[in-house]
Amino acid sequence: MKTKFYASENVTQMSRPPAGPMQMTEVGKNVKSEQDEEEFVSSLEDFCKSKKRFKRTTANLQNFVSFFESMRLTQEHVIKVVPNRIFSLDIHPSETRTLICAGDKWGYLALWDVDSASGNDGVHLYQPYSRPVSDVIFDPFDSGKLYSASYDGVVRCADLSTGVFNEVFVTDEDDDILCKAVDFISAQTLAVALGDGTMAVVDTRIPGCTAEHTYYVHKKGLRTVSVHPVDRQYIVTSAAESYAKIWDLRNMKKPTSSIAELPHGKSVSSAYFSPLTGHKVLTTSTDDTIRVFDSTHPEQSTTLHSIRHNNHTGRWLTRFQAIWHPTREDLFVVGSMVHPRRVEVMSDEGRILTTFSNEECLGSVCSINAIHPTKNIMVGGNSSGKLHLWM
Repeated sequence: MKTKFYASENVTQMSRPPAGPMQMTEVGKNVKSEQDEEEFVSSLEDFCKSKKRFKRTTANLQNFVSFFESMRLTQEHVIKVVPNRIFSLDIHPSETRTLICAGDKWGYLALWDVDSASGNDGVHLYQPYSRPVSDVIFDPFDSGKLYSASYDGVVRCADLSTGVFNEVFVTDEDDDILCKAVDFISAQTLAVALGDGTMAVVDTRIPGCTAEHTYYVHKKGLRTVSVHPVDRQYIVTSAAESYAKIWDLRNMKKPTSSIAELPHGKSVSSAYFSPLTGHKVLTTSTDDTIRVFDSTHPEQSTTLHSIRHNNHTGRWLTRFQAIWHPTREDLFVVGSMVHPRRVEVMSDEGRILTTFSNEECLGSVCSINAIHPTKNIMVGGNSSGKLHLWM
């Protein structure tokens, strides 16, 4: 093994798991019988029937926030799901069962079936990678699939109906290119953010696990990629430099061909289009700001609000990434360095509307958070592998 440095932390470079499909075989000290594993994988077929919904909520902001204020964190909903620091997090859109996925620093991926007693308190642990799982996302077009990206340089799709991790994009291991984030251009096409400043466009129908196109979009490594929810030719990228950039896939000839640059004082940790219209972009930067840009006309994007926020998470915490509520464009959530520990709910103008907190149950920073699109559920992940679930 050898040590390399990624994003101000040392990550030991380990060999990738073997190429090709991998069975969803559980790992860890508390693995139950093979029969229990098979029963859980079989039960995952229930999640293949759900559809992600992104309809605008009709409640006004004040009434909507009151739903958040009624949500509670209890000790039974604080649970260690992965061995190490959480890098990525998502919630399945099912309205009948609550399934949460978390990826950690050393290639572990956990599925927490919240209402189940199977596995280890409902937690099922896998290791499809050897290095950080930098992104996890349930497929918005097919809820029976879970995509994940890793510093291994691989993107895999977990097929919940068959219990198999399939490779969909693989970089040359000798090139040591990190896969940082994934989003969907269409039901069959992915945008993959890479650590060498490029973005890969991957058609999952084409065999070979290679990119259909690769574009050089930043001088430094990418961190996030977000596809416009309506006009899907537009993509916003963030990177370890002081600009987020908006791209038009119809014109990707040069790195200078971005249609808009969104300036920041330091590097940009994340950039996301608003989930319904794409008329706003939400960014988080290490210059201690969260910004909201008007992207109604992407090529003419301008700053709407610049919000002061302590984003200095340091070396041992995952960077903050402010995220939109999946059904609103006037509200987002973000981790906080404030004591007592909390997750902040803010308006797009920067007002703190409420916080998720509980001094008895939450004593750490939840850097990474996820919100259910239709139910009053919010989950935060910390640096020791624990999830905190408000319901």
